[in-house]
Amino acid sequence: MTRRRVLVLKSAFAFDPAKWRPLSGLRSSLGLALPIVLAGLGGHTAWGILGANGALNVALPNMNSVAARRLQVMLSVSFGTALLAMLGVLVGQSTLASTLAITLVATFLTLYGAGGAVNTSVGIASTNTLIVLAGLQLPPSSAPLSGLLVLGGGLLQTFLLAVVWPLSPRRRERSSVAQVYASQAELLSHLPLGPETLPEAASLQEAWSVLGEARGHGWHPEHAAMRHALRVAEGLRAALTGYARADVGWREQWKEHGAEALAQRANRVLGGVLRQVAASVRRGRPAFDAESEQQLGRLLAELEQAEATAQASGQGEPAPASLSQWLRLISQLLSDLNQPPVQPLDVAEDEVTSPPPVWGGLWQMPRPSWESASTRHAVKYGLVLGLGTLLTRLLHVPHGYWLVLTAAVVLRQEYVTTLTRGLARLGGTLVGVLLAALLIWVFHPTQTELSWWSVVGAFLTFALFPAGYAAFSAAITLYVVFAIAASGLSEDVVVELRLALTLLGGLLALGAHLLYPTWQSVGTRGALQAAALAQRDYLDVLGLLQRHVSVHNIEAASRARSRARQLRLQAEGVVQASIMEPRRSLNAAPNALPPAQAQAYLQRLNANAALGLSLHARAGHPFATEAADLARAKADVRALLEDLQPEAQ
Repeated sequence: MTRRRVLVLKSAFAFDPAKWRPLSGLRSSLGLALPIVLAGLGGHTAWGILGANGALNVALPNMNSVAARRLQVMLSVSFGTALLAMLGVLVGQSTLASTLAITLVATFLTLYGAGGAVNTSVGIASTNTLIVLAGLQLPPSSAPLSGLLVLGGGLLQTFLLAVVWPLSPRRRERSSVAQVYASQAELLSHLPLGPETLPEAASLQEAWSVLGEARGHGWHPEHAAMRHALRVAEGLRAALTGYARADVGWREQWKEHGAEALAQRANRVLGGVLRQVAASVRRGRPAFDAESEQQLGRLLAELEQAEATAQASGQGEPAPASLSQWLRLISQLLSDLNQPPVQPLDVAEDEVTSPPPVWGGLWQMPRPSWESASTRHAVKYGLVLGLGTLLTRLLHVPHGYWLVLTAAVVLRQEYVTTLTRGLARLGGTLVGVLLAALLIWVFHPTQTELSWWSVVGAFLTFALFPAGYAAFSAAITLYVVFAIAASGLSEDVVVELRLALTLLGGLLALGAHLLYPTWQSVGTRGALQAAALAQRDYLDVLGLLQRHVSVHNIEAASRARSRARQLRLQAEGVVQASIMEPRRSLNAAPNALPPAQAQAYLQRLNANAALGLSLHARAGHPFATEAADLARAKADVRALLEDLQPEAQ
């Protein structure tokens, strides 16, 4: 199997067990079960399905919102989906009206979604509701009732999640910061690695984003503690970069003195300490406890003794960045966790970007322009969904809205995202329908039992939603198959239709991209240049910080590091996309970089970033080679920028 295919499959079927959320799944599935139970008791199963749809649409975006913002998000989704549900019923029996409504609304809501995270949540849920309700082709007279049922289900779920269930209102902030420490502990378990090794940065970016959202919508004293812990984690990430580089040299330099075994034990101990910190963050009380401090102290003494013994035996001078020096620095950084946090309003908060107020930002959307990639995507998106609606109606495809719904959730602005989501959706759907068919064949459930099984499917949908898109697709397929079978449709028909229409919807989305592509690989050179320039600026600020440690220089270095990291991650994403895109995409722009060359440049960028982070961690601490290392890093980034210049035509 080629590397391109391996990367596509790994991206499509990625799954993070740490993001499995059973408690959130239980809370949200209870809100979805109540409309089904209440409607069933009254003899109106279809009413329950509509109410459950409203509850489902509200719960999913709620799982990605901080506590202070959840009420606004859920109310926005509740009313948005209710309005689009009524519109869907009103136009549902007319092929022309349904096609026009879905085309125009999908285009508008895709543009609207570019205005922010809340807009995106409202737009996606509302578009999907319009597609489903138009596809059901209910009598137009039922539009008010349908809208009220969807609204009722959404408001019930909102009440349960925002008022009854907030047992841990800052759980998302805690878990996002704790994940940074957990990922650093995971890195230690894989040492030794190459010199270009960089600790995973996606969790760090996500945590700053979550705290930025919290800061803009209700700051709590605990948020100051989380922010303080995240600043320590940022410093640890830099120190661990140097520690990982020293680990390789330390094992090699003193391998005759049992360095391998001692280094492995050091990594296990340090990893355990970081996991302890992660656990304290999840409890809302970040701390470096006394036991962990003693463990690191004993380990540090042992490392220093081993280095002294090796030096005395004639193995030469210790490496300037020895393992004991880096461990001492890490211990000092961890001890900062026990210091009182600084309130964010008293200092420049460079990493956290506060979003606009929810209700003000809710009505904002970018000005449409055909020069904008987001505008062109919105038009393409609306036309694809409209075309899917028209074809399924003209061909009288049963439950044809499943095809349109699949295209709606798969089609994205980038080809690679569309491809990987399409594969994940198809694979997850296949697993879901096969599992549903097996369960129905073995147990022969009644309609009442199928209703309860649909609630189990909903629980898995919510619990798996953050963990992986393929797993989420399998779970939501279970929910849909059981819910529709409970309404009286033949189980065999449900299974076959769901699978076939999912496949066709994915092909429709992918075909739209191939006919009117948006290739990321054409911007590979520019993305790498921007990242290298940001890295150069970061190194310049580090030079100032080395000469004079001051509050101003510390904050300037933090800003430069954040920007360099952000642009490097963007470049990494573009390079990865260029590997997975068809080779013909390279012909879309002059001077496009071949994937292999882009990867080589990215490795140089990462290696230099690792050196820069280790220099940042050493600022103000007694290391001997800062000036020489900084000069080497600056020379490397200048050489990279020269190599990235396009060839003369």
